[in-house]
Amino acid sequence: MRPLRCLFAAFCFVAGCVEGVRHYSAQGVVRDVNREYAQALIDHEEIPGFMSAMTMSFDVPDPEILEGLSRGQVIDFVIAYDGRSYRVVEVRVLGDEGEQAGASGGLDALA
Repeated sequence: MRPLRCLFAAFCFVAGCVEGVRHYSAQGVVRDVNREYAQALIDHEEIPGFMSAMTMSFDVPDPEILEGLSRGQVIDFVIAYDGRSYRVVEVRVLGDEGEQAGASGGLDALA
């Protein structure tokens, strides 16, 4: 009976991980794009209740999103977090770093 309980617990854990994907909205500046590894290095603002402001690499699994990214872009983006990886799943380009800093006072990360 015990192996059956362990199998059930493992199933519940895996099912919870699959269903446990959370999405967070963020804003940041693209610092680099690595198309070979499908990643973007983004300097992002604080994401309240989730993550401090920092520069980090994100997986970008959608080739169309990845192709649209370039250094210096100021973006609004959505992160999907499944407990193990951070993936950029939506992006809206707001402009480039120079334009945004002049027009809106800039991001906190740019000050």
